[in-house]
Amino acid sequence: ALKELPEATKDMKKLVILNMKDCTKLASVPDSLLKLQALQEVILSGCSKLQSFPDLKENMKKLRILLLDGTAINKVPQVFPSGMNGLSLLRRLSLRGNVMIQTLEDHIGQLYHLKCLDLKDCKKLISLPVLPPNLKCLDAHGCDSLTTVANPLAFLNVTDHIHSTIIFSQCNNLDEVSKSCIISYIQKKSQLMSTALNRYNLGS
Repeated sequence: ALKELPEATKDMKKLVILNMKDCTKLASVPDSLLKLQALQEVILSGCSKLQSFPDLKENMKKLRILLLDGTAINKVPQVFPSGMNGLSLLRRLSLRGNVMIQTLEDHIGQLYHLKCLDLKDCKKLISLPVLPPNLKCLDAHGCDSLTTVANPLAFLNVTDHIHSTIIFSQCNNLDEVSKSCIISYIQKKSQLMSTALNRYNLGS
């Protein structure tokens, strides 16, 4: 298994997808990766010895998918503003199965285009900040240490609630305020679904 990215990688200026899945001996990713401006997907799933990932720079404005599930990174990389309206175009971020990260930085809420955030089985995750406004899927199943969740509805677009999925099953240590926020979200979504169904039935 590879222990580091091949030296030639830094010269692959037109590289669109970097797939290093299950490279279990990969321990680090060089900063030279940030020079690959054409990258749209970075897949490091299952790189269990990977302990860090460099902060993303503005020149990586085409990056849409970043999969860091099953790694040992202890800090979510900063995604610098870029692209449309000065915001990152990242659509999907996966940290599933990470056993090191305890919290997400507030900058995660600024990822305007983020649609999917996978935190399933992040066993040491303690708190979540305000979520990105256009998030459609958040999976926090099995986050045993999670106690605090910012209101998941605080900045979500109201018209998108019906199409979103937020999962907090087996998060048994949530405080009462967080539980209340999640219940409020579920109730609001149920109301929207009921209203949409009634409108559909009336129109059919």
